[in-house]
Amino acid sequence: MALWNTLGDLLEGSGWTTALTEADVASSGMAASFLKAAHLTRTRHAHQVTVLTLHNLQQEAFRLSAGPKDEESLLAWRNDMLKKSPTFMVWDLILKYETLILIFIRAHRERNFLLYIEVLEALVPLFFALDHSLLNLPHRDGGSRKFRFLYLTNSTSFRLTECPNTSPSIPLFLGADLFSNTDIRTENHPRYHAKFAKKGLATKLKFSTEFRFHGLKVPTVSNSLWFYSVQGLFRVAFEMYNRQEQLAVLENFQDVWKSQMNDSPLKMNYNLNMQLDSSTSKSITEANDKDLRNKLVSHTYSCPDVQEFVIPCQTDPGFSGNTSVDHDYCSFSEESMQTEAIQIVSSTLRQKLHALEKKLSSVSQSGISQLETTLLLLENIDQYMNGTLEERDVTGIVLALLEAKSWGSVYSSHLLNSVGRWLGQQFHEANSSISQQVERFKVQHIEHITDLPPAEELVRELFPEAMQMLLLHWMGLSEESTLEKRHSEYPILLLILEFANHNLITGVAHVLYSSLLCR
Repeated sequence: MALWNTLGDLLEGSGWTTALTEADVASSGMAASFLKAAHLTRTRHAHQVTVLTLHNLQQEAFRLSAGPKDEESLLAWRNDMLKKSPTFMVWDLILKYETLILIFIRAHRERNFLLYIEVLEALVPLFFALDHSLLNLPHRDGGSRKFRFLYLTNSTSFRLTECPNTSPSIPLFLGADLFSNTDIRTENHPRYHAKFAKKGLATKLKFSTEFRFHGLKVPTVSNSLWFYSVQGLFRVAFEMYNRQEQLAVLENFQDVWKSQMNDSPLKMNYNLNMQLDSSTSKSITEANDKDLRNKLVSHTYSCPDVQEFVIPCQTDPGFSGNTSVDHDYCSFSEESMQTEAIQIVSSTLRQKLHALEKKLSSVSQSGISQLETTLLLLENIDQYMNGTLEERDVTGIVLALLEAKSWGSVYSSHLLNSVGRWLGQQFHEANSSISQQVERFKVQHIEHITDLPPAEELVRELFPEAMQMLLLHWMGLSEESTLEKRHSEYPILLLILEFANHNLITGVAHVLYSSLLCR
């Protein structure tokens, strides 16, 4: 996802989303979500379509050009076009990186480590050109605990290092580290963060998409993290830590608390789009590129007074938290996941309705039944969305769909199998209520057990109408059947219902059941 998200930054403003929309590959809303890789599978499909399209267009342009058509001529023509046309150069670059990312996916799936490293090395320039290197938050010791932090300089910018010569900044501590190894379950962290935020002790920092954090799995859509002021840190410590941990926090952070005594309460959230100091953050491929690593190590902070190299939390062997678990913001960010799902489904729904509108304009005279069924569907959808859908309405649309066409052989019909399974489950769940009905009937007729009402009356009194209708039509005893035929077949129908529901009523059923058991 990070690779597609990075490439999305390159494609932003290029007209790519407009081209996808006009080609009916995706709706405008869905195409825009591809830039941030909001839906991984659909984003990958869009890039696969783009790769094929760009490749075909490039090959077609070469065939229309003058000169020989061998591989060597193609390479020379491409190099010449890169020099002549900036537009060609941009889309050739996009084609290159899309192809590399697809090869990266292939290497991952095939577990081809050499290819994996080779592709990563080729992708490193893309990340650094778009400033997608990962940020390593510095940490401060609090006894057995370690707290990652940053400095909030104003409402839109932050630092990873303190700079004495600049205006005062507010140290903020990562909320996930504060709640790590406490009795609070990870999925409940957002609720507690919100509670402290109402008191001005915590805030949600919403970072621009170019900022990604090493060791923190954050949803790309929101890219936000909870942080606490030092006052919030003390409040959490004295509410949730044991005495030894409270003492360690008091000893190690009292100087910070004293220096920030006059700080105003934090806002509920801040939108940060600027980092005021340089970062020593390392790309995931840094370990495979010695030259690049040497350049990063020699890189200094923009604040000359800071000489100490701060060690990121995740590299410290004494760090007690498990970053892959405690700081996985994707696993429990229910609200953001639901919002993303709603956006994707809504966009797809609009796309389907738009396609349906096009089809309606070209329906032939023979398609009147299709239009009537479609209208019935839309009316039911409208009632469902308004919460006014009734059982009778559902009956009408289900029957219309069932009768819309012939659904194949009775021996191999997926539809009939599914309907049969559903009916069987519904009838099975009704067994207890049928048993109660039968027991009441037996109590009332205990003295007339040899003189029971006719089979047709028993069926109507004791068994659900749906069971009767199913068997009547199954046995060919519809309303058009003669009265004599129905009377002659009803005892068989009653026996079937008695056995199927495990409730024996008639003497014939008891005798048959006993004879079957004896065998």
